[in-house]
Amino acid sequence: MNGCFSTANGYFRGLTTQSENYLNAHSKRGNMAPSHAPAHRTTQRILEILTLIAAEKDGLSLTDLCRAMDAPKGSLYPILKTMSDQRFLSQDPTSGRYHMGAMTALCGRAFEQNDGTFKLLNECARQVVDACGETCQVGFRDGSYVRYLLRVDSPQPVRLASVPGVTLPLHTTAIGKALLSALPNQEVDQLVKIPWERLTSHTLATPELLHLELDQVRAGDFAYDRGETSEGVTCIALPVHKGDQIPWGIGVTTPAFRLDQHKEALIKEVLAASRATLESLLA
Repeated sequence: MNGCFSTANGYFRGLTTQSENYLNAHSKRGNMAPSHAPAHRTTQRILEILTLIAAEKDGLSLTDLCRAMDAPKGSLYPILKTMSDQRFLSQDPTSGRYHMGAMTALCGRAFEQNDGTFKLLNECARQVVDACGETCQVGFRDGSYVRYLLRVDSPQPVRLASVPGVTLPLHTTAIGKALLSALPNQEVDQLVKIPWERLTSHTLATPELLHLELDQVRAGDFAYDRGETSEGVTCIALPVHKGDQIPWGIGVTTPAFRLDQHKEALIKEVLAASRATLESLLA
């Protein structure tokens, strides 16, 4: 076992005091009661536009957005024009496609710098990469998909389908399975409906196979993606608990050819220590 990780929990101890103080100072932010007021239609469309464009590296056209949102051009164009004028979006003069703008980038940077939970998740992910030398990701459930919040690449990067902001089906990914383990199988079946999307020939074929893996995660085992999202790529993940909820999953991704018995044991130990740290600080 890697010498720097001979005491796994101790590897993350340096995070504890600084992160705990920061989270305590900002704990009131997450304690507001949810509002049951109806959604404001224009605001909802603005947020949906940002979410859709953030997930497309090549941007989206007005037609693309209208189709995705089932909205008329006359309703979306004034919103896009205002967002572009205010630099929350930028429009390619040649293709007409919309991309994220400078002001959106500044908002994202402010979140990364000021949100205590994000800083803790990001720092734990960096510690994981330092300890095992492979890419670490954190994601959360967004409907029937996992949305990736952050990724810290290893010194030996691997081409991944998952980048921050992108969504992938819950049933194909290790982090997605870790998140699904919070739900009983009946709710899983309602959320992940068949026929479901198969990204590779290794994607699970039936709900029964998914149930079997989720039962193992609920019993304390690790969640796996064995080439189910990308051929030749393996991900190992754990759910991160906060009370009786599982708001995040944390996973390590590596090319299958690098995952020998020693590396798999190291990844599991590092992930277990990282989760223990996160759950202690987020309790």
